[in-house]
Amino acid sequence: MEKQIWKKEMSNSKYRLEMLHLDEQPEDLQAFTEGITPCVVSKVESGFKLIMTENQLKEIDGSVHLFFKQLNTQLLKT
Repeated sequence: MEKQIWKKEMSNSKYRLEMLHLDEQPEDLQAFTEGITPCVVSKVESGFKLIMTENQLKEIDGSVHLFFKQLNTQLLKT
């Protein structure tokens, strides 16, 4: 059920989202996220910006709805 909700939220998101495993990261992203994963990062003109920390992700406790709510809140601040 959660996978279906995740897919729906991903397709409805106004942001282009990409999930990467550590071994899939390009070198510049890997350098930025070293020691702070898991996290959510946004690509910006100057490089990368941390959007959600490991602690923020833990607080969400796997809730897809809370993840996207927090993601939207954080991205609106940027």
